[in-house]
Amino acid sequence: MKKIRKNTQLSLLNTKQAGRPAKVDIGIRHIRRERFSKLTALHLTIKVRDNKADVQNKRILKALHHAIKRARLQRLRVIHYTLEYNHAHLVVEAADNKILHRGMQAFGISLAKAINKIKQLKGAVYKHRYHFRKLTSRRELKNALHYVFRNGVKHKRSTSLFDLYNSLPAEKRITADMNIIIERSLSLSKLRVELREILDVTKVFYLDSYYLWN
Repeated sequence: MKKIRKNTQLSLLNTKQAGRPAKVDIGIRHIRRERFSKLTALHLTIKVRDNKADVQNKRILKALHHAIKRARLQRLRVIHYTLEYNHAHLVVEAADNKILHRGMQAFGISLAKAINKIKQLKGAVYKHRYHFRKLTSRRELKNALHYVFRNGVKHKRSTSLFDLYNSLPAEKRITADMNIIIERSLSLSKLRVELREILDVTKVFYLDSYYLWN
């Protein structure tokens, strides 16, 4: 049996919740990232240092939206996100590693500067370099999106898929009953308008509405 090196990039999905929880997060090993040269969907995780944590507030959410705009200027297509207490998840599409690197560099610098300014701190913001996982099929992309949408519930931050800190309200593939929930909420309706201007929710490669919600 092939031995797996510690701290290499593995699947984020652990449906059986197997294994002992890690006590210390020592980061992502600096090995060469997997290469790709065609439009590819990716699931990214960005972790914040403990002294800069508690990033889940409306000011930093606004900064996150600005960082997404900066990434899009570098042709990185940001599809969805969730912002949690000390980390964020992004689902993006990039044509190659160069676009991913430039887009995430723009995103990371913009968000880090905002976090330091809001918290009136200096120094490094991120715990280590971002983790990414390629999504090579419709099913993998669907699972990643559902993981992102349910992250608030997973961390016991929310009891619903709908909240101000994930991008589900922007999704145009949701069912009619889900759409009613958004339309009845003034805050979610306002968020939807903003998100549809900054996200690429209508351009998801090889994913249709039926496959996403069934």
